Amino acid sequence: MSDSSSRTAAHGGLFGRAPQLIILMGLCAYAISEFGPVFYGAAFASDPNWPSFIAASLAVAAGMTLLGDTCRWIAGQYELSASRTPAGHKGKARFAEVFEIEHELTTDGWGPYWGSVDGRAITSEFASNALVIGPPNSFKTVGTIVPTILSIRGPKVVKDFKSELACVLAKPLQDRGEKVVILNIADINADLLGASATYNPLNLIADNFFRSGGLRDVSNDVSQFSHQICPEPVGGGGDNRFFDFGSRDLAAYTFLTSVLIDGHGATLGDVTSLLDDRQRLLLSCAVGLWALAQ
Repeated sequence: MSDSSSRTAAHGGLFGRAPQLIILMGLCAYAISEFGPVFYGAAFASDPNWPSFIAASLAVAAGMTLLGDTCRWIAGQYELSASRTPAGHKGKARFAEVFEIEHELTTDGWGPYWGSVDGRAITSEFASNALVIGPPNSFKTVGTIVPTILSIRGPKVVKDFKSELACVLAKPLQDRGEKVVILNIADINADLLGASATYNPLNLIADNFFRSGGLRDVSNDVSQFSHQICPEPVGGGGDNRFFDFGSRDLAAYTFLTSVLIDGHGATLGDVTSLLDDRQRLLLSCAVGLWALAQ
């Protein structure tokens, strides 16, 4: 149970049961006055007055319950008061002053709007994060997301799973001189967006063979790509990593072979075909090495 729920339970327990407990104690006192003393004579248990004895027992139980509820309520009120009182301890988290981020702010109004200080709008283009929470039809998209995207002048990647933002933003971004590439794999709203662009991740490896100094990056790029295709196991994989390492090595070997043969025409489909045909993979590797030697 959380602190707030504990305080609520203590509060409700006192004010919810107190009237009933007080009434019960009053009825018990009335019963004792009507039926006489609890015990006759000096003997404690030899000759009790049973009606008064039962009434007195109920009164004691009700009184103890009321006392416990009262103590819990007092403790809850003290805890609530303490939680609302600043401790005075200064941690590392705090709001930044404007002069601390002055060098990061834009002076021409470009960049996402992060609020205002002393009547001055705070806009900047440094990498940051914002979370927009709201119910449906609360203008999250048109009120925050669209203006933020338009306020960023540099290159940007927009994840648009419904293909709604592309329909709204493609033309305004193109009209102000930006190059817009839409990768619409599911062809959603294709009548408005046109044919989808294509993306071939193997071109990143092929580019290394056609630029100065690119050969130094081939090994690293192929290794990173194979790690993306064959990521680390969620559970850690244990001590026996033979198949994990072997899968990555085979994937890297096939990526490189396909790129050596087809260059920018190599695709992941070609890689899959080579992995399914070991003899063809070995032959393609030999051809690729021969082509590289030439």
